[in-house]
Amino acid sequence: MSGRTLKRKLLEEDCTFTELAQENKRLLAVLLLTGTSTSCQEIAYQLGYSIPSSFTHAFEQWTGISPREFRRRMRVSPGGEE
Repeated sequence: MSGRTLKRKLLEEDCTFTELAQENKRLLAVLLLTGTSTSCQEIAYQLGYSIPSSFTHAFEQWTGISPREFRRRMRVSPGGEE
């Protein structure tokens, strides 16, 4: 698919390539934080961030909490106990 066709199709869906890329990074970050013990720094690098703090900032924008806090909350059982 040409770049022009992709841009047109995304426009039809009221979406941009940047929005899709960010959503993909967010979903992958959530999967890695909940499904692995990979460090936040390594997850940042895997997602293409050269500076881990940039990943932390982006994650906080997406979710309202830091990656570490997100991981901590996901480890808490439904009854509120770890």
